[in-house]
Amino acid sequence: YCEKFQDTEGDSCMHSEDCTLRSVWGSIELIVGSVLKRMSLADLVEGEQEMRASERQHHLVLDALTDAIHAIDRDHRIVLVNQAFHDWLRRYKLNDEPLGRPLSEVVPFLPKSSFAQYEKVFTSGQGVECEFEASVQGMSIVVEVRKIPIIEANGVNRVATVLRDVTDRRRVEESLRQSEDRIRR
Repeated sequence: YCEKFQDTEGDSCMHSEDCTLRSVWGSIELIVGSVLKRMSLADLVEGEQEMRASERQHHLVLDALTDAIHAIDRDHRIVLVNQAFHDWLRRYKLNDEPLGRPLSEVVPFLPKSSFAQYEKVFTSGQGVECEFEASVQGMSIVVEVRKIPIIEANGVNRVATVLRDVTDRRRVEESLRQSEDRIRR
């Protein structure tokens, strides 16, 4: 929670369970437990700019990857996607606004076993790799999936998923098998 108040000197303050921020003569005091750190507003602005630049860099890297990537939280809500995931949704005429939505709504053709695999990743902290075939908007597709735990201090709270459409590769492999069978006869 976070609450606003004025301290005894009339300065505006904000308090949360973790820390208190207090504005004092053009600077900010950050009180964490019994530790006090005074920062100028310029320092705060500079820190925020650095954080935003770092976030932009992470998004650039994520969007440069050609595999469709999304991350879900423990409630199976999508919390992060890359551009390839947006493209993937558009290609199969699925909902293009996935953030904050349940994975089952955004990708309705997922097999039930997929959700059991997510629970396994959340509880075990071990990644899962699999492949499944599905019918999407009348098209048959084969998807290679890697589910990767995002481990924090208190365990796995999110799972990143890497999706690769391997339909064309599977068709070529099947065609090669059929050709080999004809040659052997």
